[in-house]
Amino acid sequence: MDIMLDLSPFCIQTEAKRTYTKLLNRYFKADGDKSVMEEQIEGLTFFLKHADFGYLRHRYPELSGDINTRIILRIPENQHETQIICQEKSIDPKFRVEDGRDKT
Repeated sequence: MDIMLDLSPFCIQTEAKRTYTKLLNRYFKADGDKSVMEEQIEGLTFFLKHADFGYLRHRYPELSGDINTRIILRIPENQHETQIICQEKSIDPKFRVEDGRDKT
């Protein structure tokens, strides 16, 4: 699944949190099939919990919110394989594991 994030005024972490909050609000107001929103919420939850945002902002200035850009957060079924698509390049979010060590 793909989630579009607009990083014009915000860094990737802040915009992901904002998008998560908007999805939750829509989810609780929606009627009918909510399965797509559930998947997006689950994917964003995983991303927000495990991505190394300090590394991402430092290594990729375009994710810091200082540059007007849009990205795609591509979240496959195996969420550990999530990719950030920015300016036609794929970025590995460099997930952290629970004890604070980097995933390698």
